[in-house]
Amino acid sequence: MSFNNSQCRSSKAGFTLIEILIVIAIIGLLAAILFPVFARARESARRASCQSNLKQIGIALLQYTQDYDETFPCFYALAYSAGITHNTWRALQPYSKSQQIFYCPSTTTYTNCYQDTECTDTGKEITYGFNAGPVWQQESGSVLGGLYREVDYQSQDGAQFITIKGTHQAHIASPSTMFMASDAYDTWVNSMDLTSAWQDDIPTTNSAWRHGNLRSVLFADGHVKSLQWRAGNYTPNFNYWSETLMLPANSANYESYCADPNEKISFPLQSVPVRCGDIPPIMATNVTHWH
Repeated sequence: MSFNNSQCRSSKAGFTLIEILIVIAIIGLLAAILFPVFARARESARRASCQSNLKQIGIALLQYTQDYDETFPCFYALAYSAGITHNTWRALQPYSKSQQIFYCPSTTTYTNCYQDTECTDTGKEITYGFNAGPVWQQESGSVLGGLYREVDYQSQDGAQFITIKGTHQAHIASPSTMFMASDAYDTWVNSMDLTSAWQDDIPTTNSAWRHGNLRSVLFADGHVKSLQWRAGNYTPNFNYWSETLMLPANSANYESYCADPNEKISFPLQSVPVRCGDIPPIMATNVTHWH
């Protein structure tokens, strides 16, 4: 009996080169579609964790006010010229269960502390900013308008002392709309103010744009929300300095920097006090280029 060799061959045919290339192309296309989706999902999870941190910070702030006659923490510095400072976040640490709540999980690199007294025990700068008011200033007698009040700046025996009192809760006109803290540039306690960003850090992980153009914001009533933000190159009319200005994308949030938007506060660009709620739009008109 004879056999035909063709009858012994497998009936299964192998993939052709074209079919293999098509499969590879499909896999590559799926990867190109899915990888950004996974990255966005991871960032959404980190943003949710960031918002949880801010909620816990809000609880700590409100617990502090209950112990200190409904007044928010002050900022003070001893021998300020030497950089020895004690700030708001340090005052909140006894009210927090973990120091990790002071660090946004989307931050990939951390700045070392300028002074140990202005950081946590980790030795890293805190990545959230306290709302001192629209514009930071430290001239004695200045009123900041946010959760900080009057500035007391004195010199004695060659040392400089600065104390900025915290705002009383009763002074806040609308707790549900006022900013209390947020993602911020990670080198200064008051870094939520309008000029707290640096151009080289937009957008990077050690600026307030860790979540794209979204910024996690804690409000004075304790709720947290993500808001769109924008930044621009800012030059005052008299060209005294040039800064990077950061503002809410929605101008309806401009007054959220102020405990009382109608209060007249100090403003470096003018010799007389200015209505607090008018300062952000005044500065926005001097933006020469939006990012």
